[in-house]
Amino acid sequence: MQKMILKGFGCFIVLVCFSFVGEAKAQDNFDAQKKDADTSIATPEIVIAAAVSSPAITAEQADNRDLAMENTAARAGDALAANPVLAAKQELFKQLHPLSISFVQAYQKKNEQKLERIHTKFTRQFTLIDNVMMKYELPLHLKYLAIIESEMHNGAVSNKGAVGPWQFMAPTGRLMGLTINKHRDERRDLAKSTVAAAKYLKVLYRQFDDWLLVIAAYNCGASRVEYAIKKSNSRDFWKLQYHLPAESRAHVKKFIAARYFFDCKAAESAMGLLNVDKLSQDEINNAAELRITGKYRSAVMAKMLGMEQLTFDSYNPGFDKEVAVNGYDLRLPKDKMEQFNAQRQDILAESIQALLNENISIISAENKEQYPDAIQLSKPKAATIGEDGRARKKII
Repeated sequence: MQKMILKGFGCFIVLVCFSFVGEAKAQDNFDAQKKDADTSIATPEIVIAAAVSSPAITAEQADNRDLAMENTAARAGDALAANPVLAAKQELFKQLHPLSISFVQAYQKKNEQKLERIHTKFTRQFTLIDNVMMKYELPLHLKYLAIIESEMHNGAVSNKGAVGPWQFMAPTGRLMGLTINKHRDERRDLAKSTVAAAKYLKVLYRQFDDWLLVIAAYNCGASRVEYAIKKSNSRDFWKLQYHLPAESRAHVKKFIAARYFFDCKAAESAMGLLNVDKLSQDEINNAAELRITGKYRSAVMAKMLGMEQLTFDSYNPGFDKEVAVNGYDLRLPKDKMEQFNAQRQDILAESIQALLNENISIISAENKEQYPDAIQLSKPKAATIGEDGRARKKII
């Protein structure tokens, strides 16, 4: 009996020991999980502070690490300085809103070939749109709206009945002055529909005073944008966007992506033509670009814009040779571009007059070589009759 009691007591002691061991292991597991959780939610500041204060890193190692980081940054800066195209693109990338970056990258990757084709094919149409936008004092980048609306096709028709390059619905088109009936539809006319689009964009901007909201309203209507503003209590597109239809949110981001793509193409073109050796990086970044055609003369433009001829030529090499034949992507400092737009007609008239004067001078010089001065002949002598009846020669 006594042996049985001892055996039972021994089993009890064993069970108690196992329970303590189990609790200890559970506590260890809990502490480990807590430690992992604490580590997983540690802020970057805490991690960085721990890394800096860690005794595993000596002062010498820290100095070497900082020096390596400085060298990496210096090499990156040297690469940008050596590649002005890359520097210009980086500057454009910095201007993108953080919430648009992933969309812009995905859109560009998906549509790069299509956008390249549009960039090559519709140069003349872009020039027409630029001229209309300048007339109505609107930003030139609004032409990219026609790209995302219709890919610049005059015959484009949406499933909702919007027609033409600017995708006007019939009521809005008529309101903006377009003729739309069974015989004639001016929504398909690029020049006339662009004028109507400029008028409509100007109306929307007066209402919203923000170009992203204007693009959204162009897609879904002004009333939907007003509703989004009221619901979000904000006039910031990035704050109110989720109160807009998904199509309109995407529409605005497509516009941003298209503008980024074409601005990058313009930067590439500019770097290819600009005399970058004669211009500083600030001058390159501050340059504005405008496609022009006409009989402009560089000497007249430089004079009327108050620029040195060499400076104008640095921005626009080969200008006189190309502009009258193929058109030209004029590049000027932003303030000079504004001045050019204000004086454009006067500059063109003065350039044409200068060209006429040059032609007259050339024709005169050619005529002089072709038709030399007349040979001077001796004066003819007249004959008179003397008293003796004989003829006498008399100098006239």
